[in-house]
Amino acid sequence: MERCFLRRLTPLGLVLALLTTGQNSAYAHPPEVTNLGLVPSGSLGVSGNFVSFGVRESDTDLNGDGDTDDISVVHIYDATSGTITNLGLEIGGRMPFRDNILAMSVSEARQGNMDLNGDGDTTDSVVHLHDATSGITRNISLDVGGRLDDHSLEHGGRLILIRALERGTVDLNGDGDSSDAVAHVFDTHTGITTNVGLSIQFLSILRHQVSSSSVALAVTESLQGNM
Repeated sequence: MERCFLRRLTPLGLVLALLTTGQNSAYAHPPEVTNLGLVPSGSLGVSGNFVSFGVRESDTDLNGDGDTDDISVVHIYDATSGTITNLGLEIGGRMPFRDNILAMSVSEARQGNMDLNGDGDTTDSVVHLHDATSGITRNISLDVGGRLDDHSLEHGGRLILIRALERGTVDLNGDGDSSDAVAHVFDTHTGITTNVGLSIQFLSILRHQVSSSSVALAVTESLQGNM
């Protein structure tokens, strides 16, 4: 069985999340290893002294939805204090982790059929952001339509670009329909989400760039009401 280990390289102040099957370390002088005693599931991430990872339920309900069959409930390990925090959220896809801000896509169906974005259904996957420094988790209330991947969210540090789906419920870019994916930008310093009002097909390094201070988008005219 695989176990989640955290390997701390003290001289560099660096924390690495590793999966091991009991094989010996390749290091001639391995640093201290902490066994968290948890079976990992899904992606792992590192930011500063924090490590994010998912845990598969077995006989314990980790996200309070009344069952024990969730695949990846998010936990945060603080290497400074040695504490583990269960965020109580079942997620899908990758978890971008930068500047101690963790981005997640939370399935309404897997979260006890909760309506997380107030649209009246429980079929969405809604973006949540966790600030590991403050311990605050924020529901951004934007639907990305499934597992979080490189085409639905780009983490630039201070600014986070999100490709939010209309899915027949609302017109987010004012083109008269509700079938687009519309760019939104969340500012982690101010806590403000801005609807850019521009429909974008997908996120890619060739069409979109995000830094800590600015966002560049390539926009197709036909998706903007043939403007």
